[in-house]
Amino acid sequence: PAAAILQRSRVISVAQNYWLLDYQMNSGAYYFSTGQKSIGFGYRYLDYGKLESRDDVGNITGEFHPMDMVITANFAYRLTPDIYLGTNLHGLYEKIDAASALGLAIDFGAVYLTPLQDLKITAALKNLGKTDKMDQEEVELPIAAEIGLIKDLEFSFAAFSSEMKVIKYSDNDEFQMAFGINSRLTDMLNLRLGYKFNYDAEDISAGFGIKLKKLNIDYAYIPFRSEINDVH
Repeated sequence: PAAAILQRSRVISVAQNYWLLDYQMNSGAYYFSTGQKSIGFGYRYLDYGKLESRDDVGNITGEFHPMDMVITANFAYRLTPDIYLGTNLHGLYEKIDAASALGLAIDFGAVYLTPLQDLKITAALKNLGKTDKMDQEEVELPIAAEIGLIKDLEFSFAAFSSEMKVIKYSDNDEFQMAFGINSRLTDMLNLRLGYKFNYDAEDISAGFGIKLKKLNIDYAYIPFRSEINDVH
């Protein structure tokens, strides 16, 4: 929630993910940051494709098209020279066959610039909110607490930025961890590597970024340790 303020910039972002099975997720966002404050808006749309509808004995009765939509507003502010605060407000919509639900959720985040050179500490509390009932039951939001470290290193041949994050979800008794590193080899080319610990089917991931003047083109590949399709 507070990350956008770290760099003075105006960004338009569009992403297309070929997700699990035949699922697809596309997203778009815009934010403007002055270094003192930032504001942004975005959306994410998850398309599950067409699924078979069946009656109580398993006979196919037709098809339905479930979907999820999140619309987000972001605001971040530099409270002191070393402390950045931010919040996301999410409007939620989910539809499965004839049943649907609306919801509202909020995230809080902070970034602390430590006295150690190029070392930042991040923290966030996400998905605090409520939904109305989907048919008979409310949709339970996965509340998440996160804490992380960001460290930048610069050498004559490349510049590196690394991040480690520990995550605890309310519906999971175990902690999870994610680590990523970005190497900027030239002003045009970035190479990336990531690893997730204690995830059911994910571990290593990789990607690259190409910068053409004011246009960034990024690609990521996430293989799965199961029969689930890999993600691009």
